[in-house]
Amino acid sequence: WHPTPHLHAILALQTTIVFVVALDSTILTLTLPTIAHALATTTTTQALWLLTAYLLASATIQPLTAPLSDILGRRTIFFASLLLFTTGTLICASAHTVAQMLAGRVVQGLGGGGILSVNLIILSDLIPLRHRARYVGIVQGVNSLAVNFGPLIGGAVVTRGGSSWRWVFYLNLPFCGVGLVGIWALLRYVRAEEEEEEVVVGGWLRRVDWVGSAGFVVGVTGVLLGVSWGGNEFAWGDAATWVPILGGAVVVALALAWERCGGARRPFLRLEVFAGWEAAAVYGCTVLQSLTLFAATYFLPLYLLTVPLHPPLIAGTIFLSYSFAVVPVSGITGHLITTFGSYKWAIFTGWLVNTLGLGAFMTLDQNTYLPGLVFVAAVAGSGQGLLFMAHQVAAQAGCKARDVGYASAMFSFARSFGFCLGIAIGGTIFQNFLRQRLSALNLPAVLAKDSEAFAAVLRAMPASTERAAIVSAYAWAFRYLWAAMCGISGVGFVLSFGIREHTLDVELDTAHNLV
Repeated sequence: WHPTPHLHAILALQTTIVFVVALDSTILTLTLPTIAHALATTTTTQALWLLTAYLLASATIQPLTAPLSDILGRRTIFFASLLLFTTGTLICASAHTVAQMLAGRVVQGLGGGGILSVNLIILSDLIPLRHRARYVGIVQGVNSLAVNFGPLIGGAVVTRGGSSWRWVFYLNLPFCGVGLVGIWALLRYVRAEEEEEEVVVGGWLRRVDWVGSAGFVVGVTGVLLGVSWGGNEFAWGDAATWVPILGGAVVVALALAWERCGGARRPFLRLEVFAGWEAAAVYGCTVLQSLTLFAATYFLPLYLLTVPLHPPLIAGTIFLSYSFAVVPVSGITGHLITTFGSYKWAIFTGWLVNTLGLGAFMTLDQNTYLPGLVFVAAVAGSGQGLLFMAHQVAAQAGCKARDVGYASAMFSFARSFGFCLGIAIGGTIFQNFLRQRLSALNLPAVLAKDSEAFAAVLRAMPASTERAAIVSAYAWAFRYLWAAMCGISGVGFVLSFGIREHTLDVELDTAHNLV
């Protein structure tokens, strides 16, 4: 198998689109206080929803992309997803209220989730499994680069002050325009005759499993909302938290039962993808890896703003030590997996290094020297780089050729679900321990609820005993946050022993071929 110039052009297009979409998932981490102030948000929780809304919408839509792209075609769903993302970007750029911004972030998330999922499906159509790791490693490396560059770019934009935060969204538009033209020009698929006959006006409507799809989306939305509210909007024991979680879980179970009992003419899920303990281990590890990745991506910049008290641009620059480890390690891992035809070593090593790196984060405080901080971040980033590629290969290697597209979509969903958990669980742990420490120091515990928005105020405070006490409270809360993430990473390390090695020397077998 040898790649063609047409394939290289498609990879370049996908890489560009994925970079912009992944960038938007984290670009608000350092700009959030500025945007929150400009839109007059009342609480940190309300501001945090500007980030969470994107992730919730992104995660919810991804399982539906595989069946829809089978019915309507990869190009149609990829184009529609980018069009949604572009529309959401325009809404965000012109927003003047929190409600408008939230609406824009939801639309962006729906488009972004579709893009990330269909992107993996298209790569699975075009590249044999043995070679897939090398090329997907490049695309996913760019994905990781964007996720980690987001805080730096956002920090650089808002340093201009005023309404400069709107450029966080305007910057997307030229890339979106190029992407929309490129998708229609390059992704020309040959459609089988039986598929062509069924895709007529209104014909595809009869092929979509509306009952199962709607049930799954509603159920997953309920679970994600409950998890996001827990410890932030409401206490974990509050009915407003656990009712959506339990109700959502029940609705998801009913949707899966509908699929399994043959109620759907064309099921939106291939339950064979989840068969066996190995599949549970692969997708479980993916969720936990994404959880720790996004917790570090969100809270490490906040640490840099509130403990060493760096300005946004400097904090974003220091944070690059984390991303500069993730990206090359991810690319090298993909190349090695292709060369040797083995991936289990990367999973084992990645979880070990990630756990050690997050454990080392526990040593960080207001007195940590910069070289030590950079080294610790690079170690944790290296662990994530190893895992970024290996989990996806494991998900696809363990399923049948006809299920690869569905496995890709569910892998993408598991990753986004982990991102949502990373913010929800990380935010709960951090705020609770910060509140405890502030109370113990006879400081206003209400600062814990506004911890992100208070970052700018804290940096502007003159040196005093009060500021030193608040900084020490932040450092104390971060230590417990990193301890929790280290423990979660340890669970992932143990769970990874359930993942088996499969051969990667499998012929490319797909019904979706390029013209």
